[in-house]
Amino acid sequence: MNLIQTEAIKARFRNRPLHNDTLPPINPKWAISTFRHHIAVQKALRMIEARMQDLPSLSELGSLSGLGRTYFSNVFKEVMGMRLQDYLTQSRLDKAKDLLGNIDLKVKQIAY
Repeated sequence: MNLIQTEAIKARFRNRPLHNDTLPPINPKWAISTFRHHIAVQKALRMIEARMQDLPSLSELGSLSGLGRTYFSNVFKEVMGMRLQDYLTQSRLDKAKDLLGNIDLKVKQIAY
């Protein structure tokens, strides 16, 4: 997945509340489950963004969302279209790229 696709996925979920009118007209139990999955991923994305230097573990993200580690990992991939580890790597790279544009910082500081 390239940088443009990753940014599009991030933009789709960042600070955007989900509304019932965005869910497809299907089985209500499935819709509620999907809605809850999106909420869980949004919480995780906020925590990842807030803790970029000390990224949370899969266990922390799962417990924040009220889901088990393995189940949260599957939900994250379902919602975001990429594995959590791939998302974290891409997020780190994006942050480093932004920081490299800041001429006041040394590369060693950015790497940290």
